[in-house]
Amino acid sequence: MTSWDDFVMRRSINFEDFKQTYEIKNETDLIECCKRFGVEPPSQLKLASLFPVQKSFVHEKVEEPVTAQVSRQNKKNKSKE
Repeated sequence: MTSWDDFVMRRSINFEDFKQTYEIKNETDLIECCKRFGVEPPSQLKLASLFPVQKSFVHEKVEEPVTAQVSRQNKKNKSKE
C-alpha cells in the first residue's frame, strides 16, 4: 500500500485543491478518500497538521464604569466655580 506522503509527492498534489476536488472537510473524509485510492492514510500527527483546530476568539469590550466618568465631570465643574 502506498503511503500518503508518497502519494502526494508522486502526484504533486496541492492539498487545498485536493480537498476541494474530493469534497474533504475533515480528517474522516480524508481517511475515507485514502481508502478509495488504496493509500495508507496519514498518521494522527500529520492529520492534525493538515486539519488544525480552529480557535475562535471573542473580543470583549471593557468599558469604564459610568460612575467614574461622572465623578471626573463633577470635579471639572467644581473647579470652574
